[in-house]
Amino acid sequence: MTLVILSKGDGSLREKEITIKLFQNGVFHITGVLDDLYDADAVSVILGMIKEYCPDALTSTEGDIERRVVLMNYKTRLQGVVSIAREKLYQDLRESGTKVAYEPSVYPAVKIYFPDQRWIAKVFRTGNIILTGMTTKQESVDLMQQLHPLLETALTTVSAE
Repeated sequence: MTLVILSKGDGSLREKEITIKLFQNGVFHITGVLDDLYDADAVSVILGMIKEYCPDALTSTEGDIERRVVLMNYKTRLQGVVSIAREKLYQDLRESGTKVAYEPSVYPAVKIYFPDQRWIAKVFRTGNIILTGMTTKQESVDLMQQLHPLLETALTTVSAE
């Protein structure tokens, strides 16, 4: 079952769509979460619905749920960038020794790999970036801190030519 809720977290955040996919085995996936308050609200909604409409489905009355983040995706954007020469970005990063891939016929972004952590940053022509593979908020911060100098150097080289 897929539910889409409008959430303001605890009421202090901007209203946002949160998608909750509930599977037959009790696992649920929550997407669209940009803040822990959205997450808490989504969990509260789903537990409330289960308790109200199908209380026999709960094996514990304590309301505890086992939670683990399997994968986080984060979308961001390079400020002030109108267009990125992906071929040049790919070439500069590859020459610097960074693990990188770019196959425009398969996927339109330069993929920058961080193999020690299993993270990937996908940089698009528009300046949009999708970060994948993190499982905690701190990993997202760490990835951005490692990605920033790579892009700064490569984009300076790209724009200088």
